[in-house]
Amino acid sequence: MKKFVALALALMMLLAFSACGKKDAPAKTDEPDATAAADAAADEATEAEAEPADTDAEAAEAEMPICTPENFDKAIAAVKNASPTYEELVELFGQEGTVHTGMEYEGYSYYDWTDGSRTVLLTFKVDGDTQTYFSITGDFF
Repeated sequence: MKKFVALALALMMLLAFSACGKKDAPAKTDEPDATAAADAAADEATEAEAEPADTDAEAAEAEMPICTPENFDKAIAAVKNASPTYEELVELFGQEGTVHTGMEYEGYSYYDWTDGSRTVLLTFKVDGDTQTYFSITGDFF
């Protein structure tokens, strides 16, 4: 009886080893796998998103239209002497400001202008449809 149990256990052990043994890899074909191609495209898209081209400030400055230094000086002088509206400053700068959509504070709006060497951030108080100058930040000297 002991010999029979030992033989049965040995046979079971051999079957277990053969079931868990090395498996052959599937044969490779010359046809591309559609799933592999989709995974590669997804990986490339993820890598492109993970590597920002510029910092946020550089990207905003690259998109910002440039006004003339003369218009820049006129607009800054108007800000220092009065509280112009956004529309008045657009006329003085000679162009629309670049709006900051990522900055939200109820009752205020934020716009950038540049002359290529100097940049300012102007904050406006919003009252209905009117935006009136509130504060200035930047290198405007």
